[in-house]
Amino acid sequence: MLEKVKPGGTLGSVLGEPPEAKGRQITVRAILSHPDSRRLTQLGQAVARGDLVIPVSKRFPLEQVKEAQKLAEQGGVGKVLLVN
Repeated sequence: MLEKVKPGGTLGSVLGEPPEAKGRQITVRAILSHPDSRRLTQLGQAVARGDLVIPVSKRFPLEQVKEAQKLAEQGGVGKVLLVN
């Protein structure tokens, strides 16, 4: 994901600063999270309106869960979805 952040850009992470960020001229900000149904509703509405776009790299049927897991573990940009 770091290759998508421009020099001078900011990366938000729940995992802390990735080692690869050192020397890349980017800012890493910690994101703390806790359950918040109101905020989750707001995020869902933003997605529905198209204001927040969640990149999806690939969709898999449930029967291909092993292949989906392999792709997700490779990293990259976008979410891997399992669909019914």
